Amino acid sequence: MERYTLEGIDEEYLDFVFAVAVHLLKKDENSQAGVLIVDAPTVQKLNKRFRGLDKPANILSFAYQEIRDDRQFLTAAEEALYLGDIYICYDEVVKKAAKEKRSEKDVFTALFVHGIMHLFGYDHQTDNEAIDMEMLENKILEIVSKV
Repeated sequence: MERYTLEGIDEEYLDFVFAVAVHLLKKDENSQAGVLIVDAPTVQKLNKRFRGLDKPANILSFAYQEIRDDRQFLTAAEEALYLGDIYICYDEVVKKAAKEKRSEKDVFTALFVHGIMHLFGYDHQTDNEAIDMEMLENKILEIVSKV
C-alpha cells in the first residue's frame, strides 16, 4: 500500500484542525474521527459503492452511525464519541491545488474541514444549508490559517 504525504500535514496538525472545528461547533471535545489519504482508484470504488457515482471524489465522509453494522468493534462509550471516517483523495488534492494555484496543505485542510462538518451532521442539500455550512467552514479555516 502506497503511503501519501503532504507537506505540513501530520497528526499534530490534523488534531489541531479537528480541535478548532470541535470548539467552534460546540461539540464534545472528546469526539474522534479517522482520516485516510487515498488514491483516485480507491476513492472511485468507494464513491461507486456508496454513492452510485463511478468517478473519483475529492472527499468522502462516512458517519459511523450510518455505516456501522451488527459487529461491535467499539465499546458503547467509544461509539458515542467516534464520528466516522474521512477519505481524502491525494490525487484530487494535488490536481485542485495546481488548478487553483493554492498550496496542497490549504486544499487538504479545506477538504478535511468539509469532511468534519459532514460527520457532525452538516450538509449542503439546500441553498440555506450550503450557505450555513460554508460560513462555518470559512470561520474554522480563518482560525486555522492564522497558525
